[in-house]
Amino acid sequence: MTLRDLQIFQAVAESGKMSVAAARLDIAQPTVSHVIANIEADYGIQLFERLSKRLYITSDGRQLLNYAKNILSMFNEMEAGMGFGSRPQPLRIGATITIGSSILAEIINQYEHSHPSCKTSVYVDNTSTIEHKLLHDQLDVALVEGVVTSNELVTKPVFKDALVLVCDKNHPFASRRTVQAQDLASQPFILRERGSGTRARFEQYLKKYGITVEEKWICHSSDAILHAVANGQGMTVISYRLVERQLLSGELHLLELRDADFCRTFNLVYHKDKYITASLEYLIDQLMMSRHDSPCPPKQTEIP
Repeated sequence: MTLRDLQIFQAVAESGKMSVAAARLDIAQPTVSHVIANIEADYGIQLFERLSKRLYITSDGRQLLNYAKNILSMFNEMEAGMGFGSRPQPLRIGATITIGSSILAEIINQYEHSHPSCKTSVYVDNTSTIEHKLLHDQLDVALVEGVVTSNELVTKPVFKDALVLVCDKNHPFASRRTVQAQDLASQPFILRERGSGTRARFEQYLKKYGITVEEKWICHSSDAILHAVANGQGMTVISYRLVERQLLSGELHLLELRDADFCRTFNLVYHKDKYITASLEYLIDQLMMSRHDSPCPPKQTEIP
């Protein structure tokens, strides 16, 4: 089997159609069919179920796809590292939105300053999207605040963080220091989208007490969430590091939520079969030695 055969197989597996794979690779469809048939004959396996003119990958096919992704990824990295590419490929770093809105730029600056020859590209989205991209070799490494579910990914805790419940200074709860779960029932909330680690942690808390809140706003942007809360649209649960300035200025009000354990970690994540290049090893070592832990939220009496 050649690298080209693996490229063709991967294109078929990811598109689900030989015609689409052929068009993507700019080759004839019979060539694609021939390559797939030869692989199946050589190894005595079936890569796809062919039902109603559609292809469904088999367990053997999924196993080969994992090998193909890793082999092709290592080959591309080798060519870039040995100078065969048109230019060195950047290290592809993913991050979830809370991390991208707070500490990521500082981390990238430190890395690029220490290793100026190592270029980076960055992609920021929610935890589920970042996980998908890691599994499909679209990112080399990522920092996430949510829980990844695939056992194909290695997870290492690197930084501590804490979520807090906040409202605006004119909210009916602004005169209170603490609230309990039942107080949140039917209250309007500004929430992150589904797939967010922040939202998932808050939903776990609500589910524990059987509480339903009003999803008034759904936002990808931390800035949009804070702007909506400051203008009286509702409460939110958010990383303390993103709201510290507004709490200290008195623009927003911190509420201590009884029986809520919102301490969490930011995790370094990469594929278990990922080839660790020198540049990736530099970044991993830097993150494991760094100190970007969020300070503890102040007590209510400390806030102006």
